[in-house]
Amino acid sequence: MKQAILISGMSCISLFSFAQNIDAQKGSMQLPGYTGSAAVIISNDVLKVQKDEKVQDFAIKRSGKTIELVNPQDSTAIYNLLHVSSAQLTSVLSDNAGSSTINKMLDVAGKMPDGKLLISQNGTAASATDTVEEEGAQPAAEVAETSTANAWLWPLVSGVIALIIGFIAGKMMRPSAPAPQHNDNVAPAGAADPLVLQQLQKELTDTRDKNRLITEKTQALISGDELYYNQVFQKIVLPLQEAINQGNQAEIMRQLNIAATHLSSITRTKIRKKLNYDDANVQLITGNPTFTNEFPVIGPDTPIDKIPANIRVLRDILQRNGVTGLDDSIVLGYKLKHI
Repeated sequence: MKQAILISGMSCISLFSFAQNIDAQKGSMQLPGYTGSAAVIISNDVLKVQKDEKVQDFAIKRSGKTIELVNPQDSTAIYNLLHVSSAQLTSVLSDNAGSSTINKMLDVAGKMPDGKLLISQNGTAASATDTVEEEGAQPAAEVAETSTANAWLWPLVSGVIALIIGFIAGKMMRPSAPAPQHNDNVAPAGAADPLVLQQLQKELTDTRDKNRLITEKTQALISGDELYYNQVFQKIVLPLQEAINQGNQAEIMRQLNIAATHLSSITRTKIRKKLNYDDANVQLITGNPTFTNEFPVIGPDTPIDKIPANIRVLRDILQRNGVTGLDDSIVLGYKLKHI
């Protein structure tokens, strides 16, 4: 009788746990049949989607409390990047607000701490080649049908697991047989060496410490990149777009040179081929201009023989287009100001 009650209780717990897919406090969402983990991050008007080492940004817009993709066609890229099907998301997000499944996911992410939603696995691995069906996306009827057809497996698997747990628990509740008498002077067969256990414990502790350091370093890199590229968007991308919209040729030329300078610096930094002034440009974008003070300024009073030949060519191009300087950006080791 006790076993029957225990089995029924475990079945209910298993089925209830299966339904809890979104944890607002942890900022996480579990998907049935998902492989690995991924992250969906909302920052201002930018959606960042990360799966393993692949990261891609998408434009989003807000209408009241609703968050939507600027381009609905981006749904295809998001599904393929996350390696998830529309049916998988729909099974979890059906009760959330949003005009589409992707927009429902954005609604959930927007309500998470810091706008970050972590997606993890909960069941059978999903195929990396699944296609999706969404507004502006490619059809994926076969994928949806397969996911729906397999939906009955979860309650069955949960029930089997609960049955096994109940059987084991029942075994444990039975009275155990009296322990056989043994000689205290004889070491038990297969006893573990204390030194071996101590070494294993040390290795486990070291592994946990390394894992913690790797996690902290990875999070620091992600946070640093997020800060840097948000500043690039505000200080370079938006001013360049505004200059193009206004048809200001001098400002367009100026912003293009600034963009090329900082793109070169961050690229060399990322591939570990940076030059001595690349750190100064990176710090300049993130709001710390003091690093640029140690570099020489080329201005209207600089003698021609003190200007390197390649800088003279760039200076002439800028002057012909009405550009007087590139602020504190370091170009080939120099600052061009009031030229």
